[in-house]
Amino acid sequence: GEVSNRRASALTGAGVLAAHRGDYSRATAFHEASLMLQRELGNPLAIASACNNLASVAIERSDLGRARELYSEAIELTREGGDNLGAAFTLINLADLTSRMGDAAEADRLFAESIALFEKLGDRWGVAHASTRLAQAARRRGDLETAKIRFEDALAIHRQAGDRHGEARVVAHLADVSADGGDQAGAESLYRESLVLRTQLG
Repeated sequence: GEVSNRRASALTGAGVLAAHRGDYSRATAFHEASLMLQRELGNPLAIASACNNLASVAIERSDLGRARELYSEAIELTREGGDNLGAAFTLINLADLTSRMGDAAEADRLFAESIALFEKLGDRWGVAHASTRLAQAARRRGDLETAKIRFEDALAIHRQAGDRHGEARVVAHLADVSADGGDQAGAESLYRESLVLRTQLG
């Protein structure tokens, strides 16, 4: 068991390194081998982690269907293992992927599920993160109204928490939405606000 665990960890490390170098074929091979070992060991959370690693490489190889299957399995396994935080983050990844595959309604459902899970956990940063990712997906498909609402939700959380980095980042996103909608004056004002925040932060 211990030897297999160490081997699985080594394979994961090799897969991450290969992906970092852009060698996605070797990364896939390493992560597949790690996943196979984790399945033999039977720890649901370790299997979920291996699924997530393999899914990220599958996306880089444009194998979106495979990535979707892996994320879906990871969500089931994290819930089975009692890791609701892991499930919430993986739901964001699946929602973002589903959006990129053109299924906006299902993506929005998954984002909402993630946000509800973060709220249940009392994780306000997680809610802000999921709201931001939802807003980015909405902006990509031209739904600027939803993007603005969700960015503003995230901004309120960052401000309430005193997270100036998060505030600066989301204000810049709101500037992009204003620019997309043709409100150049509004966009410039928001870009300036973001720049001031970043300058204050150094």
